[in-house]
Amino acid sequence: MKRMVLFLLCITNALAQNKVKTDCNTIFVCLDSISRNAIFSNSYLKETLFFCKVETTTTNVQTYSGLYLIGKSATLEFVQPQKGNKIGDKLGDFGIEFKTRKLGQLDVVFENSKKNHLKVDTLTIKFNQADTLLPWYKELSFKKRNFELSVLEYQKEFLKYLDFNDNEISNEMTYEQFNEHLSGGKKYPRQFNKMKSVTILINKNDLQSLKQFCELNQMKKGKNSFYNDDFKINYTLSKSTVAAAIKKIEVEFINPQPQQKIQLTKQLQFEVNGSSGQFIFNN
Repeated sequence: MKRMVLFLLCITNALAQNKVKTDCNTIFVCLDSISRNAIFSNSYLKETLFFCKVETTTTNVQTYSGLYLIGKSATLEFVQPQKGNKIGDKLGDFGIEFKTRKLGQLDVVFENSKKNHLKVDTLTIKFNQADTLLPWYKELSFKKRNFELSVLEYQKEFLKYLDFNDNEISNEMTYEQFNEHLSGGKKYPRQFNKMKSVTILINKNDLQSLKQFCELNQMKKGKNSFYNDDFKINYTLSKSTVAAAIKKIEVEFINPQPQQKIQLTKQLQFEVNGSSGQFIFNN
């Protein structure tokens, strides 16, 4: 009997070791210039809700530019379309990115994907720094026609470049702690706290990949949704093979805000309702 109990404990421990806590803290959408400019020129969004930054990034894979809405523990990226065949180059392309909290945890996620015979892509992304390609992050992703679902892990070289010490690198770190380090401990100056949910339109052919990705990130199945304690992916099934699309992105604020609707463009609206707000895409 004791041997059986010990055997069961070993199985339980092994299963527990295969669980990795990941967080959704980045969503990117390829958006038209009129909508991007409307966000950046709106004083309430720019000066109260979101820390806005326009930036161009060059990596070993591609060069892209966009408007970044940086929060306390999340980032929204509205990238501009460009000539190319990478996901993110064309209007409507989008990505949902989770991150691990500790170096080496992506290896566990990858092993879990292999055990479940999932078809995933793996890649190390490097960015140009003083004529040197510096390892930035590794990713595991499900790439579809116009969107990708990814799990990312910052690399040691990148964290060292940002002056994280060995002790910080070896311990678990949330994205909020990562941002606190970059700001030197300064109080976050806006209201965007974190991501709450995303709503997507998806066809039946791509639903299986969404399900596999969510299960890989320890998310539970709900009615037309996958969720954990912090984040939810809602989906509507299209009746055809049309490209997938983001319909809403919901964010959480640090403090409640006055209720209002802001019509940014014909294609984009932002609604504020107390402690949350949402971008609504009419695509």
